[in-house]
Amino acid sequence: MHLKRKALALLAALAAAGVLAGGFSIERGCSPLYASGEAVTVSLARLAPGSGKLFCYRDRAGEKLRFVLAREADGTVQAAFDACRKCYKFHQGFAASHGYLTCRYCGNRYKVSEIAVGEASCVPIKLPTHLEGEAVRVGVADLEAGRWLF
Repeated sequence: MHLKRKALALLAALAAAGVLAGGFSIERGCSPLYASGEAVTVSLARLAPGSGKLFCYRDRAGEKLRFVLAREADGTVQAAFDACRKCYKFHQGFAASHGYLTCRYCGNRYKVSEIAVGEASCVPIKLPTHLEGEAVRVGVADLEAGRWLF
């Protein structure tokens, strides 16, 4: 048990160092989004290059569907549900640092630029997006297709 506490303290210190060093990080606590027609829209002004943010959308059944939008340093936007294919049932989601998403349950890490590539059965679930000018659109149907994760 003592070793487990030391490991957790080390992980917390490394995560804090990554954030302080200016690496990619996700703000915890989701920003609620509301549908406008058949999509939710996020202004790119809310996503500085090299940052990520957790968003929530409540579907018609009232379920909170969480997803991560991440903007790489070159401006490319990536999106994934805040759950992976295997560990979703534990409802832990992802943490992020230095351009990687890390499963909070199993610890597997994924480059944000390659979120659809995974190891073993823990794989982030990519969410389709569309860039329209200075905004990112995520289809409500795409979000609701991931309801089973939550």
